Amino acid sequence: MNTVLDYIYWRGDLTFEQDPFNEIDALILSGFSYIDFNLLADEALASDKLTIHLAAELWDKADREVFMPTGYLLHKKAYEALTLAGSSKRFKDILIKRDIKHFSVEDESQFGATIFHYNGLPLFIAFEGTDLRSLSWKEDLQMSYLPQIPSQRLAAEVLEEHFEQYPYPVSIGGHSKGGNLAIYGAIFIERDRQKYLDKIYSFDSPGFRKSLLKNEHYKNIVNKIYSYVPQDAIIGLLMHKLEEQLIVYSQASDSRQHDFFSWEIQGNEFVPSELTDGALKIRELINQVYDELSIDELEHFSEALFKVIGDGEEDYIFGDRHFHLEKIPRIIIEFTNLSSESRSILLKVLRIFYRKRLELF
Repeated sequence: MNTVLDYIYWRGDLTFEQDPFNEIDALILSGFSYIDFNLLADEALASDKLTIHLAAELWDKADREVFMPTGYLLHKKAYEALTLAGSSKRFKDILIKRDIKHFSVEDESQFGATIFHYNGLPLFIAFEGTDLRSLSWKEDLQMSYLPQIPSQRLAAEVLEEHFEQYPYPVSIGGHSKGGNLAIYGAIFIERDRQKYLDKIYSFDSPGFRKSLLKNEHYKNIVNKIYSYVPQDAIIGLLMHKLEEQLIVYSQASDSRQHDFFSWEIQGNEFVPSELTDGALKIRELINQVYDELSIDELEHFSEALFKVIGDGEEDYIFGDRHFHLEKIPRIIIEFTNLSSESRSILLKVLRIFYRKRLELF
C-alpha cells in the first residue's frame, strides 16, 4: 500500500484542476507547517515569491543541522516530502504566502501557522503541531485544565487577520496539536466569518474540555470537520470532541502511528480501519485518570512534572523518538528538590495511573 511520499510521487503529475484538493493534500500541507520557511527562505517569503518548488531548491542547498537540531523524524520526512513536492506538477506552484512561528518561555507557548495560496487565492491554512521542546508539551498538557492556551488564542487571531484581508473560502487544518488549533480557531472567530471555512481537517489531534462541547459556534461548524486517527490512536483520542472520527490504517505500531507518514493511502483517500481494543482501553485509562483529578491538581501536576523535566527553550524531551538518557541524573536531582506537596501530586498521579491500568488491562 502507498503512503504520503508515494502519493506525491505517483499522483504529483495531476494538477488541482484535474483532481481537486483532497484530504491527502490537506495532510501534506499540514506536514509542511513543521518546516520553518522563515529560516529557509526569508527573502523569498518576504517578497511573495516562495513557491514549493523554490523552497525545495533552497532546502537542497541548506545546512541540515540548522533546521533539525533534535533529529526529529517527522521533521525529516516533512523535508523529504518537500523535495518530492517541489518537482511535482501538483504542488510546485503553490505559494507559501505567510509562515508564522512563535515560541515564548514567558507565556509558555509554541505556535506555528503556514498559509498557502494557489492561482492567486487562499488554498489552505496549516497549523503546526507540537515540536520536541519540553515547554511545547507543557502547553499541550495545559489544554486539560485551562479554558484557553496561548496557541489557541493565536490560532483564532491568525484566522481573523486572514479573513480581514481575504474574505474567500479556504480550508484549514493541522496534525496533532495543529488540528486542535484549527478547530479552536474556527470556533472562536466571528460568527459571520465561519461561512468562509470550507473544510476543517484534524489529523490525530486531541480534543477539548467537556465544557466546550456546549459551545454553539462549535456546533455550527461540526459538519465541516474531517477528523482522522490511526487504528492505535492515543493523541487523537484524548479529551472530548463533537465530530465523528474516521479511522485510518497505519503501517506502524502503537504510538508510532502518530507519524502520519505511516498512514496508508489508496488513490486520493485514506485506507479505512477500526480502532483496536488497545486504543480503546488506553483512551478509557487516560480519561479515568483525568476524571479523578481536580483542575487544581492537574495544574499542580503539570507544573511539578515540567519543573523536573525542564521547560526552557533548549529543553528537549526526545530526539529521533528516544528519550535523552543524559537527562536522567538532572531529573532525579530536580525531583528531590521539589516541595513535598509537588512530589505528592506526581506520585498520586502515578498511583492512579497504575491502579487504573491494572483494572483495565
